[in-house]
Amino acid sequence: MTKINDYLWHLPHEPSVDDPPDVGLLQECFNGLIVAMLEEPLAALGYELKSSDVVVRLDDRVDNTADTYYANVRFIRYLRPDVMARVHFEHFEWAHFLPGSQEHRYVINLDRFKISDPATQMVVPQWEGRLHTRMSNRIDYVLEHSGPDQVWTFRTSREFERQLALFMDKFKEVGIPWLEDPRTMGAD
Repeated sequence: MTKINDYLWHLPHEPSVDDPPDVGLLQECFNGLIVAMLEEPLAALGYELKSSDVVVRLDDRVDNTADTYYANVRFIRYLRPDVMARVHFEHFEWAHFLPGSQEHRYVINLDRFKISDPATQMVVPQWEGRLHTRMSNRIDYVLEHSGPDQVWTFRTSREFERQLALFMDKFKEVGIPWLEDPRTMGAD
């Protein structure tokens, strides 16, 4: 995959001379590490890597929009042909020049959707089985956050690796049972 335009890079991406350095940095310290550590264990649980990207959000900031970046990694699993579960790692606004750029902030979204068309993945609005939460960063097996614990932060790759291992343990213990519970999916 490659650079789509000046606002979106699908990863992995071989950096080119006209790429902002932030794209390669985020790929290395966020997206790449998630894929390296989690793609295989999540695939064993039925969750396939759907997308990995770095993006400029044009609808957010007006000042410096082109100079700040967000990163995403998404894994999905079809629980039924019309029901999809998703794990979404979402890195907040970042740029190497921002104060505090040595700290990375992200959330882990867990979602379940009913889709009307698998080809387009159009979501059925107001489906009674729809689920969404941001996973707590607490080390105990609490799934849903209670405020500030929805934001995960790291400064080093070692710290991030420990957090990804914690995520995997929590996902198996409390995330999957919550996302995949057929009793909460409502009627067909």
